[in-house]
Amino acid sequence: MTRGIWVGVVAAAVGAGGCADYYDKAPAMAPAGPAAVVKEGPKRPAFVLGKGVPQEIEDTAWNLTLHCDGGDGKACTELGKLHASAEWGARDFAAAARMYQKGCGLGSAIGCENLGDAYTHGHGVAVDREKGRELYERACQEHSGFSCGMLGSFYAVGYGVERQGKKAREYLQHACDEGDTASCRLNSSILACNGGEQEACAELEALKARFVAQDAPPSAPAPPAPAPPPPPSR
Repeated sequence: MTRGIWVGVVAAAVGAGGCADYYDKAPAMAPAGPAAVVKEGPKRPAFVLGKGVPQEIEDTAWNLTLHCDGGDGKACTELGKLHASAEWGARDFAAAARMYQKGCGLGSAIGCENLGDAYTHGHGVAVDREKGRELYERACQEHSGFSCGMLGSFYAVGYGVERQGKKAREYLQHACDEGDTASCRLNSSILACNGGEQEACAELEALKARFVAQDAPPSAPAPPAPAPPPPPSR
């Protein structure tokens, strides 16, 4: 149920011209007049996403970078999705989280939503589920049905919070009203489980297991220090 990073959406947008059309040009510079000072635009790095990424994706990433630097929160969020996508090279969740944070700060509800997901599961940032919930709440207040649904799901299954059926249903109903059909179904499952339907209760447990499965694996423990060398023989 977690949206996580919308790889398919980004891929479809690029392939169909979505991101490429929306951000097909760098911000226009003012024409130089007789007394105008001509300023060079930002220098393009050798690689925006990484070596081996298709040229058209690199072009899209560069244009997103220009618009993001110009204050477009949607562009920052889309750039974060590209950084997190395995389809365009090695995933860089830390870079993705930085872009989501910038996008969220510039008013992108999906940027807040994806940053909330990053903090919830520890993708590119240290796990901080309280902060993740705050970000989901912020996006929920911006009418993101998905974020409202995520909050309801957490309270429904007790993922990172104490189970609270009433609060879960309130968030899920809000999400359902916003058009999130998965939340409508989950709300029904909660009511069915409360009514004693074991199959519905099993669905809730399976949902919690899926949440846990998305958590980043814990860092490997440091290897033990090497044993000191034996004393020299006499």
